[in-house]
Amino acid sequence: MHKLIIVIFSLIVGLVIAFWDIIAPPVGTPISTEEVTAQNTKKLAPDFTFADLDGIEHKLSDYRGKTILLNIWATWCPPCIFEIPQMLELARRDPEGLVFIGLSVDEQAEQISKFLNSLPKDVRANIELSNVLFSHDKDKAISKDLLGVTKYPETLIIDKDGYIKSEIEGVVDWLGLEIGELLKE
Repeated sequence: MHKLIIVIFSLIVGLVIAFWDIIAPPVGTPISTEEVTAQNTKKLAPDFTFADLDGIEHKLSDYRGKTILLNIWATWCPPCIFEIPQMLELARRDPEGLVFIGLSVDEQAEQISKFLNSLPKDVRANIELSNVLFSHDKDKAISKDLLGVTKYPETLIIDKDGYIKSEIEGVVDWLGLEIGELLKE
């Protein structure tokens, strides 16, 4: 009987933790410019071809001369969903110098479209910007095989010359001063 109580208690604690993980708002770790600089990888980003949700093909190298935020995300990932509106706002603020590419690892492209259509009207307007692209990486050929990303969200900041300036795992304040300074460098 004592073992049964321990098992039931353990199950309840596990369910509470799992439930909290699902409903709790994501909390990003504040990131400083020094921390990001320390993570600076400075390696050339691999050039790859991807199709946007309309089926139009693009190459990463098409965007040389601009800073690229390459965000690997999924609709089932609460932290990913949390940061998408901020990244879209960044793209809106700098249409000439910044390109946002949202590379989703969802199983079905319909999930991506459904999520994007569920966003508030003002956020959805940013999806239509010419410097915003969403793509589907169902088989993870780009995210996992080419870039080695297995945790979501992860964002690669690629500089104007095509070098990976930083790899940021998890949620950060994309509209904060630290990221703003990083993007200006």
